[in-house]
Amino acid sequence: MSNRPLIPAVFVVILILLTGAVAAINAAAADESKNILPQNTRTDSIIEKGQSIRVLWTVSGYKRGANDKWQKEDADAMILKTLDMDDNSITFAGKNCKEVVFKRERQQLESYLMSRYAVTPQRIDLVNEEVELVKTNCTLPGFSEYLRLPDGRLVINIDGVFFFLEPVRF
Repeated sequence: MSNRPLIPAVFVVILILLTGAVAAINAAAADESKNILPQNTRTDSIIEKGQSIRVLWTVSGYKRGANDKWQKEDADAMILKTLDMDDNSITFAGKNCKEVVFKRERQQLESYLMSRYAVTPQRIDLVNEEVELVKTNCTLPGFSEYLRLPDGRLVINIDGVFFFLEPVRF
């Protein structure tokens, strides 16, 4: 009996086993890469027709309130910090709130700022207009209440400093 027909069959079996091993290694590497992606990637938020249900924000500026407790250098260091929100979570500057409940109401900016912070809109370079006040159960500084301005920016207050956040343009 000749071994010649047996040799190609052995090579085929080895080739199949090697192909399976390579596929398994690639699958494991793909699973591992999911764990090293930056926290603010938007790949998980893409829905049909390329629309995103999430918006990534960055701190674009700030105005100091009447009794702020910040050093200028510390407030400056907040510029470009990121905010990532979805329907039930808030992640800001690397800290996260989960199972967030959002409640929205309309407010006149001046009456809100005066009653809450003893500040006029002019003090923080805004005009008195109707804004959206968003109240949450999030305990991150600045996110128990924040404002959405008519121009789309968000305003949070942390210890007397008003930080302005703008959506990141992709």
